[in-house]
Amino acid sequence: MLQSNREIQTMPASNETLADAADALCRRVEAELPDVVCSLISVDEEGRLHPVAGPSLPQEMCKAFDGLSVGPMVGACGTAIYTKRSVEAADIATDPRWTHYAALPLKYGLKACWSTPVIGRDGTVFGAFALYYREVRSHTAREAEVVQGCVEFCAEAMERHRDEAAVPECAFAHARRA
Repeated sequence: MLQSNREIQTMPASNETLADAADALCRRVEAELPDVVCSLISVDEEGRLHPVAGPSLPQEMCKAFDGLSVGPMVGACGTAIYTKRSVEAADIATDPRWTHYAALPLKYGLKACWSTPVIGRDGTVFGAFALYYREVRSHTAREAEVVQGCVEFCAEAMERHRDEAAVPECAFAHARRA
């Protein structure tokens, strides 16, 4: 269980692949916050999204969102990366940023999403860390505390791994089999 942001920060990442470290983080967050589905998505140099981890997200969502361009109306993650600000869609069904993307999360009972950009020390936006909810709602103070530590961990891990040849195409399938 994640008892504090310090515990998140001490999770091992240096000897793991980015996908393995992110998968472990998402699993721990989901254990600590059982009402959420957690994910990490990266953005490449061309501004395209690539799922890194999300052990509880459906494979179909991973495939559908892989390669989307970031922008001001690209769900929560694409918009958070584009604006460099947290984006909360308390109701995916009615949020205009989800107009073209809402069908899949809603199909799987994911009704809200809060996404926070992962930004390195040098200002590089590496991706976004997201919490999905199975009910229409906003994030809690406890979730904000956990996400802050997670975003810092992800920024450090993504900086450490930025020189890898490629971020895994989709870590979701591996994570769901484990």
